[in-house]
Amino acid sequence: MGAVLLSAGACSAGPANAGDMATKEARTAPASIASTIFDGEPGKLSYAGITVYGIFDLTGSYQDHGVPPSPYMNGQYLVAKNSDGPRFAFTNNAMSQSLLGIRTEQKLDELFSTPSLQGWSFVSDLQSGFNPAFMAIQDSCKSLVRANGTGNVPGTTANSDSSRCGQIFNGEAWAGFKHTTLGELRFGRQNSLMFDDFAVFDPQKLSFANSLFGTSGTYAGGFGATEDKHWNNSLKYKETIGQFNFAAQYRFAGADQGGTAWALRAGVDGWGLFDGAKLSATWGHFNDGIVASSLTNSTAKAAGSCQSLGVSLADCQYLDVLNATVSDNTAWSIMALYNFKTLGLPGVTAMGGYENISMTNPSSVLPAGYRTIGGYRLNFTPTTFTSFTTARELDVYWLGARWQITPKWVVAGAWYTVDQNSYVRAGAACTNPGAGTATLAQCAGKLNWLSGTIDYQMTQRLDWYAGLSHTWVNGGFSNGYTHTSNFNATVGARYRF
Repeated sequence: MGAVLLSAGACSAGPANAGDMATKEARTAPASIASTIFDGEPGKLSYAGITVYGIFDLTGSYQDHGVPPSPYMNGQYLVAKNSDGPRFAFTNNAMSQSLLGIRTEQKLDELFSTPSLQGWSFVSDLQSGFNPAFMAIQDSCKSLVRANGTGNVPGTTANSDSSRCGQIFNGEAWAGFKHTTLGELRFGRQNSLMFDDFAVFDPQKLSFANSLFGTSGTYAGGFGATEDKHWNNSLKYKETIGQFNFAAQYRFAGADQGGTAWALRAGVDGWGLFDGAKLSATWGHFNDGIVASSLTNSTAKAAGSCQSLGVSLADCQYLDVLNATVSDNTAWSIMALYNFKTLGLPGVTAMGGYENISMTNPSSVLPAGYRTIGGYRLNFTPTTFTSFTTARELDVYWLGARWQITPKWVVAGAWYTVDQNSYVRAGAACTNPGAGTATLAQCAGKLNWLSGTIDYQMTQRLDWYAGLSHTWVNGGFSNGYTHTSNFNATVGARYRF
Protein backbone atom coordinates (compact mmCIF):
# COMPACT_ATOMS: atom_id res chain seq x y z
CA MET A 1 0.00 0.00 0.00
CA GLY A 2 2.81 2.39 0.92
CA ALA A 3 4.51 1.63 -2.39
CA VAL A 4 1.30 2.35 -4.25
CA LEU A 5 0.86 5.65 -2.42
CA LEU A 6 4.48 6.59 -3.09
CA SER A 7 4.05 5.75 -6.75
CA ALA A 8 0.85 7.78 -6.96
CA GLY A 9 2.49 10.69 -5.20
CA ALA A 10 5.40 10.55 -7.63
CA CYS A 11 3.03 10.49 -10.59
CA SER A 12 1.03 13.43 -9.29
CA ALA A 13 4.18 15.41 -8.54
CA GLY A 14 5.78 14.70 -11.91
CA PRO A 15 3.73 17.11 -14.06
CA ALA A 16 4.06 19.92 -11.53
CA ASN A 17 7.85 19.59 -11.46
CA ALA A 18 8.02 19.49 -15.24
CA GLY A 19 5.92 22.64 -15.43
CA ASP A 20 8.14 24.42 -12.93
CA MET A 21 11.20 23.42 -14.93
CA ALA A 22 9.72 24.69 -18.20
CA THR A 23 8.81 27.99 -16.57
CA LYS A 24 12.31 28.34 -15.18
CA GLU A 25 13.87 27.62 -18.59
CA ALA A 26 11.57 30.19 -20.19
CA ARG A 27 12.64 32.77 -17.63
CA THR A 28 16.36 32.08 -17.98
CA ALA A 29 16.50 31.74 -21.79
CA PRO A 30 16.38 35.50 -22.51
CA ALA A 31 18.98 36.12 -19.82
CA SER A 32 21.20 33.46 -21.37
CA ILE A 33 20.81 35.00 -24.84
CA ALA A 34 21.57 38.48 -23.50
CA SER A 35 24.64 37.12 -21.71
CA THR A 36 25.86 35.53 -24.95
CA ILE A 37 25.33 38.74 -26.92
CA PHE A 38 26.77 41.24 -24.43
CA ASP A 39 29.15 39.37 -22.14
CA GLY A 40 31.21 37.39 -24.63
CA GLU A 41 34.80 38.52 -25.17
CA PRO A 42 35.19 40.60 -28.36
CA GLY A 43 37.09 38.93 -31.18
CA LYS A 44 36.27 35.40 -30.06
CA LEU A 45 33.50 34.42 -32.52
CA SER A 46 35.71 31.80 -34.11
CA TYR A 47 35.34 28.44 -35.79
CA ALA A 48 38.02 26.36 -37.51
CA GLY A 49 40.50 29.22 -37.43
CA ILE A 50 38.08 31.80 -38.88
CA THR A 51 36.99 34.74 -36.72
CA VAL A 52 34.20 37.19 -37.46
CA TYR A 53 34.41 40.51 -35.60
CA GLY A 54 32.97 43.99 -35.68
CA ILE A 55 32.32 47.36 -34.02
CA PHE A 56 29.14 49.47 -33.98
CA ASP A 57 29.60 53.01 -32.64
CA LEU A 58 26.65 55.43 -32.41
CA THR A 59 27.04 59.00 -31.17
CA GLY A 60 25.16 62.11 -30.17
CA SER A 61 27.16 65.33 -30.42
CA TYR A 62 26.97 69.05 -29.76
CA GLN A 63 29.35 71.56 -31.35
CA ASP A 64 29.38 75.32 -30.92
CA HIS A 65 30.74 75.61 -34.49
CA GLY A 66 29.54 72.47 -36.21
CA VAL A 67 28.49 71.22 -39.64
CA PRO A 68 25.66 68.97 -40.85
CA PRO A 69 26.77 65.31 -40.78
CA SER A 70 27.40 63.41 -44.01
CA PRO A 71 26.26 59.81 -44.58
CA TYR A 72 29.57 59.10 -46.31
CA MET A 73 32.07 59.93 -43.57
CA ASN A 74 32.60 59.91 -39.81
CA GLY A 75 31.33 62.87 -37.88
CA GLN A 76 33.35 66.06 -38.55
CA TYR A 77 34.67 66.97 -35.12
CA LEU A 78 37.67 69.17 -35.99
CA VAL A 79 36.99 72.84 -36.72
CA ALA A 80 36.83 73.33 -40.51
CA LYS A 81 36.27 75.95 -43.20
CA ASN A 82 32.58 75.08 -43.35
CA SER A 83 32.07 75.19 -39.57
CA ASP A 84 28.93 77.18 -38.77
CA GLY A 85 26.88 77.86 -35.64
CA PRO A 86 25.77 75.62 -32.74
CA ARG A 87 24.60 72.21 -33.87
CA PHE A 88 23.26 69.01 -32.30
CA ALA A 89 23.62 65.86 -34.39
CA PHE A 90 23.01 62.13 -34.28
CA THR A 91 26.04 60.64 -35.95
CA ASN A 92 28.60 57.87 -35.49
CA ASN A 93 32.13 56.68 -34.81
CA ALA A 94 33.12 59.24 -32.18
CA MET A 95 35.18 56.65 -30.30
CA SER A 96 35.98 54.00 -32.93
CA GLN A 97 35.58 53.20 -36.60
CA SER A 98 32.49 51.01 -37.05
CA LEU A 99 33.47 47.99 -39.10
CA LEU A 100 32.85 44.38 -39.99
CA GLY A 101 35.74 42.01 -40.52
CA ILE A 102 36.81 38.42 -40.94
CA ARG A 103 40.27 37.16 -40.02
CA THR A 104 41.85 33.74 -40.30
CA GLU A 105 44.74 31.92 -38.66
CA GLN A 106 45.26 28.37 -39.85
CA LYS A 107 48.14 26.20 -38.60
CA LEU A 108 49.59 24.63 -41.71
CA ASP A 109 50.77 21.41 -40.05
CA GLU A 110 47.20 20.71 -38.92
CA LEU A 111 45.61 21.89 -42.17
CA PHE A 112 47.78 19.65 -44.37
CA SER A 113 48.59 16.96 -41.75
CA THR A 114 52.28 17.64 -42.35
CA PRO A 115 54.47 17.76 -39.21
CA SER A 116 57.30 19.47 -41.12
CA LEU A 117 55.13 22.61 -41.35
CA GLN A 118 54.90 22.95 -37.57
CA GLY A 119 55.24 26.58 -36.50
CA TRP A 120 53.83 27.97 -39.78
CA SER A 121 50.39 29.55 -40.05
CA PHE A 122 48.34 31.15 -42.82
CA VAL A 123 46.89 34.50 -41.71
CA SER A 124 44.55 37.00 -43.35
CA ASP A 125 42.25 39.91 -42.57
CA LEU A 126 39.42 41.55 -44.52
CA GLN A 127 37.76 44.66 -43.09
CA SER A 128 35.09 47.12 -44.18
CA GLY A 129 34.30 50.38 -42.39
CA PHE A 130 30.81 51.88 -42.38
CA ASN A 131 28.65 54.55 -40.79
CA PRO A 132 25.87 52.90 -38.73
CA ALA A 133 23.86 56.11 -38.21
CA PHE A 134 23.24 56.18 -41.97
CA MET A 135 23.74 52.45 -42.73
CA ALA A 136 26.23 53.36 -45.47
CA ILE A 137 29.72 52.14 -46.29
CA GLN A 138 32.28 54.82 -45.57
CA ASP A 139 33.09 56.81 -48.72
CA SER A 140 34.76 60.07 -47.76
CA CYS A 141 35.67 60.86 -51.38
CA LYS A 142 31.95 60.92 -52.17
CA SER A 143 31.50 63.54 -49.43
CA LEU A 144 34.01 65.67 -51.39
CA VAL A 145 32.13 65.06 -54.66
CA ARG A 146 28.87 66.15 -53.06
CA ALA A 147 30.64 69.38 -52.04
CA ASN A 148 31.86 70.13 -55.59
CA GLY A 149 31.19 73.78 -56.42
CA THR A 150 30.05 74.77 -52.92
CA GLY A 151 33.27 76.50 -51.90
CA ASN A 152 32.86 74.95 -48.42
CA VAL A 153 30.87 77.93 -47.19
CA PRO A 154 29.71 77.68 -43.56
CA GLY A 155 26.81 75.29 -43.17
CA THR A 156 27.68 72.95 -46.04
CA THR A 157 27.66 69.24 -45.28
CA ALA A 158 30.71 67.64 -43.68
CA ASN A 159 33.32 66.58 -46.23
CA SER A 160 36.89 65.36 -46.07
CA ASP A 161 39.42 63.19 -47.85
CA SER A 162 40.23 59.79 -46.35
CA SER A 163 41.77 56.39 -47.05
CA ARG A 164 38.23 54.91 -47.01
CA CYS A 165 36.51 55.84 -50.27
CA GLY A 166 33.81 53.29 -50.94
CA GLN A 167 36.02 50.25 -51.47
CA ILE A 168 34.38 46.97 -50.42
CA PHE A 169 37.31 46.38 -48.09
CA ASN A 170 38.18 49.97 -47.21
CA GLY A 171 40.12 48.96 -44.10
CA GLU A 172 42.71 46.22 -44.24
CA ALA A 173 42.63 43.45 -46.86
CA TRP A 174 45.71 41.25 -46.74
CA ALA A 175 46.95 37.65 -46.53
CA GLY A 176 50.27 36.11 -45.56
CA PHE A 177 52.24 33.66 -43.45
CA LYS A 178 53.76 33.79 -40.00
CA HIS A 179 56.20 31.58 -38.16
CA THR A 180 56.74 31.22 -34.44
CA THR A 181 60.39 32.32 -34.73
CA LEU A 182 60.82 33.75 -38.25
CA GLY A 183 58.21 36.50 -38.04
CA GLU A 184 55.25 37.43 -40.24
CA LEU A 185 55.07 38.42 -43.93
CA ARG A 186 51.86 39.87 -45.42
CA PHE A 187 50.75 41.26 -48.76
CA GLY A 188 47.75 43.46 -49.66
CA ARG A 189 46.08 46.60 -48.33
CA GLN A 190 47.52 47.30 -44.89
CA ASN A 191 47.91 49.98 -42.25
CA SER A 192 51.11 51.97 -42.68
CA LEU A 193 53.74 51.11 -40.08
CA MET A 194 53.39 54.55 -38.56
CA PHE A 195 49.61 54.16 -38.22
CA ASP A 196 50.24 50.87 -36.38
CA ASP A 197 52.30 52.86 -33.89
CA PHE A 198 49.67 55.55 -33.37
CA ALA A 199 47.17 52.83 -32.43
CA VAL A 200 49.47 52.00 -29.48
CA PHE A 201 50.83 55.42 -28.47
CA ASP A 202 47.78 57.67 -28.87
CA PRO A 203 46.30 58.50 -25.42
CA GLN A 204 42.79 58.66 -26.94
CA LYS A 205 43.18 55.39 -28.90
CA LEU A 206 42.35 56.97 -32.28
CA SER A 207 39.00 58.38 -31.13
CA PHE A 208 37.55 60.33 -34.07
CA ALA A 209 35.95 62.94 -31.82
CA ASN A 210 38.80 63.33 -29.32
CA SER A 211 42.06 62.58 -31.10
CA LEU A 212 43.93 64.33 -33.90
CA PHE A 213 45.17 60.94 -35.06
CA GLY A 214 41.71 59.42 -35.07
CA THR A 215 40.13 62.19 -37.11
CA SER A 216 43.00 62.81 -39.57
CA GLY A 217 45.10 60.23 -41.38
CA THR A 218 47.22 63.13 -42.65
CA TYR A 219 49.10 63.01 -39.34
CA ALA A 220 48.24 59.44 -38.26
CA GLY A 221 50.58 57.55 -40.56
CA GLY A 222 49.47 59.11 -43.86
CA PHE A 223 52.83 60.89 -44.32
CA GLY A 224 50.96 64.15 -45.05
CA ALA A 225 48.26 62.58 -47.27
CA THR A 226 45.32 61.00 -45.44
CA GLU A 227 44.68 58.58 -48.33
CA ASP A 228 48.03 56.96 -47.50
CA LYS A 229 47.14 55.88 -43.96
CA HIS A 230 46.44 52.50 -45.59
CA TRP A 231 48.90 51.25 -48.22
CA ASN A 232 47.45 49.32 -51.15
CA ASN A 233 49.57 46.69 -52.85
CA SER A 234 52.12 46.50 -50.04
CA LEU A 235 54.44 43.95 -48.45
CA LYS A 236 54.92 44.11 -44.67
CA TYR A 237 57.32 42.09 -42.54
CA LYS A 238 57.25 42.06 -38.71
CA GLU A 239 59.38 40.27 -36.13
CA THR A 240 59.90 40.35 -32.35
CA ILE A 241 63.04 39.13 -30.61
CA GLY A 242 62.94 39.40 -26.84
CA GLN A 243 62.22 43.02 -25.90
CA PHE A 244 62.99 44.25 -29.41
CA ASN A 245 60.68 44.46 -32.41
CA PHE A 246 61.20 45.69 -35.94
CA ALA A 247 59.23 45.89 -39.17
CA ALA A 248 59.61 46.91 -42.80
CA GLN A 249 57.01 47.79 -45.43
CA TYR A 250 57.18 48.38 -49.19
CA ARG A 251 54.38 49.55 -51.47
CA PHE A 252 54.39 48.84 -55.20
CA ALA A 253 53.31 51.66 -57.53
CA GLY A 254 49.80 51.81 -58.92
CA ALA A 255 46.68 50.28 -57.38
CA ASP A 256 45.01 53.74 -57.45
CA GLN A 257 47.38 55.24 -54.91
CA GLY A 258 50.24 56.99 -56.68
CA GLY A 259 53.86 55.85 -56.55
CA THR A 260 56.08 53.55 -54.55
CA ALA A 261 56.52 53.83 -50.77
CA TRP A 262 58.69 52.29 -48.08
CA ALA A 263 59.04 52.45 -44.30
CA LEU A 264 61.11 51.00 -41.43
CA ARG A 265 60.26 50.72 -37.75
CA ALA A 266 62.19 49.65 -34.64
CA GLY A 267 60.93 49.41 -31.09
CA VAL A 268 61.81 48.17 -27.64
CA ASP A 269 59.91 47.24 -24.49
CA GLY A 270 61.65 48.37 -21.33
CA TRP A 271 63.11 46.14 -18.66
CA GLY A 272 64.75 46.52 -15.26
CA LEU A 273 64.47 50.12 -14.08
CA PHE A 274 62.54 50.90 -17.27
CA ASP A 275 59.96 48.15 -16.81
CA GLY A 276 56.66 49.52 -18.07
CA ALA A 277 58.25 51.65 -20.78
CA LYS A 278 57.79 51.21 -24.53
CA LEU A 279 59.58 53.08 -27.31
CA SER A 280 59.15 53.04 -31.09
CA ALA A 281 60.76 54.94 -33.98
CA THR A 282 59.54 54.92 -37.62
CA TRP A 283 60.79 56.46 -40.86
CA GLY A 284 59.18 56.30 -44.30
CA HIS A 285 58.74 57.89 -47.72
CA PHE A 286 55.80 57.99 -50.14
CA ASN A 287 56.08 59.04 -53.82
CA ASP A 288 53.14 60.81 -55.46
CA GLY A 289 50.99 61.05 -52.37
CA ILE A 290 47.50 62.29 -53.32
CA VAL A 291 45.37 64.76 -51.36
CA ALA A 292 41.94 65.04 -52.98
CA SER A 293 39.65 68.07 -52.66
CA SER A 294 36.34 69.34 -54.03
CA LEU A 295 36.08 71.23 -57.32
CA THR A 296 35.61 74.97 -56.97
CA ASN A 297 32.86 77.28 -58.26
CA SER A 298 34.01 79.89 -60.79
CA THR A 299 31.95 81.70 -63.41
CA ALA A 300 35.24 82.37 -65.23
CA LYS A 301 35.65 78.63 -65.83
CA ALA A 302 38.96 78.61 -64.00
CA ALA A 303 40.95 75.39 -63.96
CA GLY A 304 39.72 73.10 -61.21
CA SER A 305 36.18 74.50 -61.22
CA CYS A 306 32.92 72.77 -62.09
CA GLN A 307 32.38 75.30 -64.89
CA SER A 308 35.65 74.29 -66.55
CA LEU A 309 34.10 70.86 -67.13
CA GLY A 310 31.12 72.39 -68.92
CA VAL A 311 28.51 71.02 -66.50
CA SER A 312 26.00 72.54 -64.11
CA LEU A 313 26.77 72.70 -60.40
CA ALA A 314 24.11 70.07 -59.71
CA ASP A 315 25.61 67.65 -62.24
CA CYS A 316 29.12 68.43 -60.99
CA GLN A 317 28.22 66.85 -57.64
CA TYR A 318 27.59 63.48 -59.31
CA LEU A 319 30.60 63.27 -61.65
CA ASP A 320 33.01 61.43 -59.33
CA VAL A 321 35.69 63.97 -60.31
CA LEU A 322 37.95 65.70 -57.77
CA ASN A 323 40.84 68.13 -57.66
CA ALA A 324 44.11 66.97 -56.13
CA THR A 325 47.46 68.06 -54.79
CA VAL A 326 50.27 65.56 -55.42
CA SER A 327 53.57 65.54 -53.50
CA ASP A 328 56.48 63.36 -52.42
CA ASN A 329 56.27 62.97 -48.66
CA THR A 330 58.79 61.89 -46.04
CA ALA A 331 57.94 61.36 -42.38
CA TRP A 332 59.61 60.12 -39.23
CA SER A 333 58.40 59.74 -35.68
CA ILE A 334 59.45 58.73 -32.20
CA MET A 335 56.82 57.63 -29.67
CA ALA A 336 56.95 56.46 -26.07
CA LEU A 337 54.73 55.35 -23.21
CA TYR A 338 55.31 54.52 -19.58
CA ASN A 339 53.11 52.46 -17.27
CA PHE A 340 53.55 53.38 -13.61
CA LYS A 341 53.23 49.81 -12.28
CA THR A 342 56.67 49.96 -10.65
CA LEU A 343 55.35 52.90 -8.61
CA GLY A 344 52.24 50.97 -7.58
CA LEU A 345 49.96 52.54 -10.19
CA PRO A 346 49.47 49.84 -12.86
CA GLY A 347 46.29 51.53 -14.10
CA VAL A 348 48.07 54.76 -15.13
CA THR A 349 49.91 55.05 -18.45
CA ALA A 350 51.46 58.23 -19.84
CA MET A 351 52.30 58.52 -23.55
CA GLY A 352 53.44 61.02 -26.11
CA GLY A 353 55.69 61.63 -29.07
CA TYR A 354 56.90 63.71 -31.98
CA GLU A 355 56.38 63.39 -35.74
CA ASN A 356 57.92 65.34 -38.62
CA ILE A 357 56.34 65.43 -42.09
CA SER A 358 58.05 67.00 -45.11
CA MET A 359 56.08 67.56 -48.35
CA THR A 360 57.87 68.46 -51.61
CA ASN A 361 56.96 68.69 -55.28
CA PRO A 362 56.82 65.18 -56.79
CA SER A 363 59.72 63.87 -58.83
CA SER A 364 57.29 62.39 -61.36
CA VAL A 365 53.89 63.44 -62.74
CA LEU A 366 50.93 61.09 -62.76
CA PRO A 367 49.10 60.72 -66.10
CA ALA A 368 46.08 62.92 -66.84
CA GLY A 369 42.81 61.34 -65.81
CA TYR A 370 44.49 59.25 -63.10
CA ARG A 371 42.02 57.54 -60.76
CA THR A 372 42.67 57.54 -57.06
CA ILE A 373 41.30 55.16 -54.40
CA GLY A 374 37.64 54.26 -54.86
CA GLY A 375 37.95 54.91 -58.62
CA TYR A 376 37.57 58.71 -58.35
CA ARG A 377 39.09 60.54 -61.32
CA LEU A 378 41.45 63.43 -60.61
CA ASN A 379 40.89 66.71 -62.48
CA PHE A 380 44.52 67.68 -63.02
CA THR A 381 45.76 71.24 -63.47
CA PRO A 382 49.35 72.40 -64.05
CA THR A 383 49.67 73.65 -60.44
CA THR A 384 48.60 70.33 -58.93
CA PHE A 385 52.23 69.13 -58.94
CA THR A 386 53.92 72.43 -57.98
CA SER A 387 52.42 73.38 -54.64
CA PHE A 388 55.67 73.15 -52.67
CA THR A 389 58.41 75.27 -54.21
CA THR A 390 59.61 75.38 -50.62
CA ALA A 391 58.99 72.18 -48.69
CA ARG A 392 56.02 72.21 -46.35
CA GLU A 393 57.18 71.07 -42.92
CA LEU A 394 54.76 69.84 -40.26
CA ASP A 395 55.89 69.29 -36.67
CA VAL A 396 53.42 67.22 -34.65
CA TYR A 397 53.58 66.87 -30.85
CA TRP A 398 51.29 65.11 -28.43
CA LEU A 399 51.15 64.19 -24.74
CA GLY A 400 48.52 62.50 -22.61
CA ALA A 401 47.59 59.73 -20.19
CA ARG A 402 45.07 56.96 -19.57
CA TRP A 403 43.87 55.89 -16.12
CA GLN A 404 42.13 52.55 -15.65
CA ILE A 405 40.34 53.52 -12.43
CA THR A 406 38.55 50.17 -12.11
CA PRO A 407 38.10 47.25 -14.52
CA LYS A 408 35.04 49.09 -15.87
CA TRP A 409 36.02 52.78 -15.75
CA VAL A 410 38.71 54.48 -17.85
CA VAL A 411 39.48 58.19 -18.18
CA ALA A 412 41.91 59.74 -20.66
CA GLY A 413 43.21 63.18 -21.50
CA ALA A 414 45.39 64.43 -24.34
CA TRP A 415 46.91 67.49 -25.99
CA TYR A 416 47.89 67.57 -29.67
CA THR A 417 49.50 70.37 -31.65
CA VAL A 418 50.76 70.82 -35.22
CA ASP A 419 53.18 73.58 -36.28
CA GLN A 420 53.44 74.50 -39.96
CA ASN A 421 56.32 76.45 -41.49
CA SER A 422 55.93 79.29 -43.98
CA TYR A 423 56.34 77.62 -47.37
CA VAL A 424 56.15 79.09 -50.87
CA ARG A 425 53.51 78.09 -53.37
CA ALA A 426 54.49 78.52 -57.05
CA GLY A 427 54.26 82.20 -57.98
CA ALA A 428 53.14 83.33 -54.53
CA ALA A 429 54.52 84.30 -51.15
CA CYS A 430 53.16 84.35 -47.62
CA THR A 431 51.04 87.43 -46.90
CA ASN A 432 49.09 88.58 -43.87
CA PRO A 433 50.96 86.31 -41.45
CA GLY A 434 48.94 85.76 -38.30
CA ALA A 435 45.94 87.66 -39.69
CA GLY A 436 43.46 84.87 -38.95
CA THR A 437 41.05 83.94 -41.74
CA ALA A 438 42.79 86.29 -44.21
CA THR A 439 46.11 84.49 -43.85
CA LEU A 440 47.19 82.58 -46.95
CA ALA A 441 47.43 78.80 -46.60
CA GLN A 442 51.20 78.76 -47.14
CA CYS A 443 51.87 80.98 -44.11
CA ALA A 444 53.11 79.57 -40.84
CA GLY A 445 50.35 78.41 -38.52
CA LYS A 446 49.30 76.17 -35.68
CA LEU A 447 46.56 73.63 -34.97
CA ASN A 448 45.71 72.71 -31.36
CA TRP A 449 43.48 70.06 -29.83
CA LEU A 450 42.66 69.40 -26.15
CA SER A 451 40.40 66.51 -25.14
CA GLY A 452 39.15 64.41 -22.26
CA THR A 453 37.09 61.21 -22.26
CA ILE A 454 35.46 58.81 -19.83
CA ASP A 455 34.47 55.27 -20.76
CA TYR A 456 32.29 52.80 -18.82
CA GLN A 457 32.60 49.14 -19.84
CA MET A 458 29.08 47.98 -18.99
CA THR A 459 29.71 44.45 -20.29
CA GLN A 460 32.62 42.87 -22.13
CA ARG A 461 31.12 43.96 -25.44
CA LEU A 462 29.09 47.08 -24.64
CA ASP A 463 30.52 50.34 -23.34
CA TRP A 464 29.19 53.88 -22.88
CA TYR A 465 31.38 56.92 -23.30
CA ALA A 466 31.46 60.71 -23.14
CA GLY A 467 34.04 63.15 -24.42
CA LEU A 468 34.78 66.86 -24.49
CA SER A 469 37.28 68.47 -26.83
CA HIS A 470 38.37 71.92 -27.99
CA THR A 471 40.13 72.55 -31.31
CA TRP A 472 41.46 75.84 -32.66
CA VAL A 473 43.67 77.03 -35.54
CA ASN A 474 45.59 80.15 -36.50
CA GLY A 475 47.90 81.42 -39.23
CA GLY A 476 48.02 79.34 -42.40
CA PHE A 477 45.82 76.66 -40.87
CA SER A 478 42.97 79.19 -40.60
CA ASN A 479 42.97 80.15 -44.30
CA GLY A 480 39.36 80.65 -45.38
CA TYR A 481 37.89 79.85 -41.97
CA THR A 482 34.90 81.83 -40.71
CA HIS A 483 35.24 80.26 -37.25
CA THR A 484 38.68 79.27 -35.99
CA SER A 485 37.67 77.21 -32.94
CA ASN A 486 35.18 74.54 -31.97
CA PHE A 487 33.99 73.02 -28.67
CA ASN A 488 32.74 69.49 -29.17
CA ALA A 489 30.83 67.28 -26.70
CA THR A 490 29.90 63.69 -27.48
CA VAL A 491 28.07 60.84 -25.76
CA GLY A 492 27.65 57.44 -27.29
CA ALA A 493 27.61 53.67 -27.08
CA ARG A 494 29.92 51.17 -28.69
CA TYR A 495 29.27 47.46 -29.24
CA ARG A 496 32.15 45.14 -30.11
CA PHE A 497 31.96 41.46 -30.90
